[in-house]
Amino acid sequence: MAIITENILDIIENDGEIALQEDLSAFSSPVNSEIEDFIHSKAIDFAKRKFSITYLLTDVDDGQLLGYFT
Repeated sequence: MAIITENILDIIENDGEIALQEDLSAFSSPVNSEIEDFIHSKAIDFAKRKFSITYLLTDVDDGQLLGYFT
């Protein structure tokens, strides 16, 4: 498995915000709903306002979002 790390602002620039939001909506964290809520509803807005920048960890082979850090 190969993993890449991408800044969500770069993803917005390359793929568009709608495509990014669709990818983020598939992320789940059954253990912690706050983690899931952040990536679903706050990460893009916070990045665009420069409050925080979120980086996505993605499996290169299948494009699955594995995790993130902010």
